[in-house]
This record gives sequence, structure tokens and C-alpha cells, in this order.
Amino acid sequence: MDLFIQTRGPTVVHELTNFSPTEFNMLWLDIQPYVNVNWNVGSGRKCQVTGRDMLFMALTSLKHCGSWDVVAAVFKEKPPTFSTRVTGFLTILLPHLKTKYIESVANKYSMDYLTKTGRRFKHFPMARYAVDVTFQQTNAPAVSFGEKKVFFSKKHGQYGVKVEVSVLPNGLALNVTSAVPGSVSDITICDSNSDFHL
Repeated sequence: MDLFIQTRGPTVVHELTNFSPTEFNMLWLDIQPYVNVNWNVGSGRKCQVTGRDMLFMALTSLKHCGSWDVVAAVFKEKPPTFSTRVTGFLTILLPHLKTKYIESVANKYSMDYLTKTGRRFKHFPMARYAVDVTFQQTNAPAVSFGEKKVFFSKKHGQYGVKVEVSVLPNGLALNVTSAVPGSVSDITICDSNSDFHL
């Protein structure tokens, strides 16, 4: 990341990640202790990229990743290596981020709190949260057609996965489901998460 800033200036952080340098550093300071304990540890070959740079790569991938080869080229890495590094880093980081930024939100933002602070939906003031199913494009799996067709979303015309996200009126996510193949209908995803909604 420092090399990018030296060659392209401090605005490169915002251009590639949608985070200002200050926001990026605040996020890094928040997750650094967790990353230091849980990522790139144990026996076996170690990743040569620092945790801070991995966060930069991961955020860039989340913003721009139509395909891995495009984002990997930005960092001058081979796509298979790059995708393995980023997905491994995000897999390690997921439990911490979900606990800190999603599950803790559910406890804090009750209907009473939203009412007292004036944070309600304008047209649906009795609703605590809005629900939507989002689609994330992925590469077509390198398996038989029968196995990979479940990842094809006819609605989007692409291979990918879907997740259901419940969002509070203040924009914070309250719940995020596990990813399901792209062929699963949105209503089926919502129905399978009825325990959360009831």
C-alpha cells in the first residue's frame, strides 16, 4: 500500500477502496490485533504480504472485482495466487467483523432506541429493518455443467452467489446470511431465514 501511495499519491487509497486514508487506518487499527493473532500463523509457508496490505487488497477486490485477473493485475500478481490470498484473508477476518460490526448492532439498535433517536424509515416507521438479497458475481466453477449450473443466476445472467442482508434505517447491517448459489430465488433465501425475522 505504501508503494501505491508513493507512486500515485494519497488519493489512491480512496480511488481503489472507497475508504479515505484516515478511515482505512482506523479500520486497520481496529482489526490489527485480531489479524496479528489469527492470520499468517501456524506451520507451513507464510504469505509475504503484510496484514495491512492484505486489507488494502481485500477492500480493493470488494470494490472492483468483476474478475480476479483484473484486480490481480493492479497488484502485479497472478490471479490464482491473488484470489487465494484475498479469500483466505477474508475467511480469517469474517468472524471478527461479523461479531463486531453486525451482531453487536442487533443488541444496540432496538425499536425503542431507533424511536428515541429519530432513526426510523420515513414511509414505514413501524419497520425495524429493510431486507434485500444481493448478488455477487463469481467465476464459473471448474466442475461439470450439472454442478456449476446451480451458481448461474438467470436474473443476472452471470455465475455468482447471493446473500440476504437486513439493514437498519441508519444504514448498519443487522444480519447477513451465508452465501447460497445464484440460482436460488430471492424469496427462497428470505424464507430460509425466517427464524431471524420472527
